[in-house]
Amino acid sequence: MLAVAVGLACAGLDPGCGRLGFTERSGLDAGGLDAAMSDGAPDALDICDSEAPFGTPVAIAELNDPTHNDGTLRLLPDELSGYFWTFRGSANAQIYLATRPDLATPFSITPVQGLALAGSALDPSISADGTFLVFRHNSPGDDLYETTRAGSPDTFGPAAAIANLDTGATEVQPFLQLGGAELYFSSDRTGNGDIYRATEIGTAFGTPALVPELASTSDDGDPVIAPDGLTIYFRSSRPATPLGYNIYVATRTTTAGSFGSAQLVPNVNSDSDDGPSWISPDGCRLYISSARAGTNDIYVSTRGR
Repeated sequence: MLAVAVGLACAGLDPGCGRLGFTERSGLDAGGLDAAMSDGAPDALDICDSEAPFGTPVAIAELNDPTHNDGTLRLLPDELSGYFWTFRGSANAQIYLATRPDLATPFSITPVQGLALAGSALDPSISADGTFLVFRHNSPGDDLYETTRAGSPDTFGPAAAIANLDTGATEVQPFLQLGGAELYFSSDRTGNGDIYRATEIGTAFGTPALVPELASTSDDGDPVIAPDGLTIYFRSSRPATPLGYNIYVATRTTTAGSFGSAQLVPNVNSDSDDGPSWISPDGCRLYISSARAGTNDIYVSTRGR
């Protein structure tokens, strides 16, 4: 998956940005998520069997450029808008906004303005209220950056590095938990890619900690945590069939507990590189990035299909 090729191989906000406190922007409880999902997107509430397997991933054609790499679609709770990266139109990856009026209508896309950065911007992750964006910037090295929205959803203020999350090693693939207070990401600070998490404290992130039960001697990354914090999807190069990077899932019974053993997600992996990017709040749709068609592209897999 290109997230690996560009990620582990590539290498104080402006006061006027109007950043919201973490408590305000991340405080969607289950009821708030339900409301967000039902607002303008009734299809998002279609009942699915949460125990059913995901079906074969389907390419989201309007997000995929046939000759360039695209990936890491991360959506807002209503599943109608979100952000992804693409190399279309530039030698560097750029973040784009994707929007649609309902789940049955194709996305429209617009490049994000205002980040004021040289190099590539990848792996965008948006807060549940759409005001705060965390992403990976690859110049001079792979680090995590943050910015806040400045007006319309396709315009953000100048981005700045999140100093206490960076070590001089590679930090990539951030994921903000919807309705929660944690940021998950991948770092090779101990020699290979492992998954870390940092808790939001006031208007900053606390010191990140390794998620030890998910660590392996292989490269692990692309963490995607469910809104309730009990299920995590991630990609790993650990030996398996299919070949390449595969998508795994692990669960736990409480947010204070450890995740159980990771299992391959049936039906969604290929012999190319695959990784998760977002799970719908109802657990019905898993969005992924995959190189199975020759370029890195964006797909969605639906339970029971």
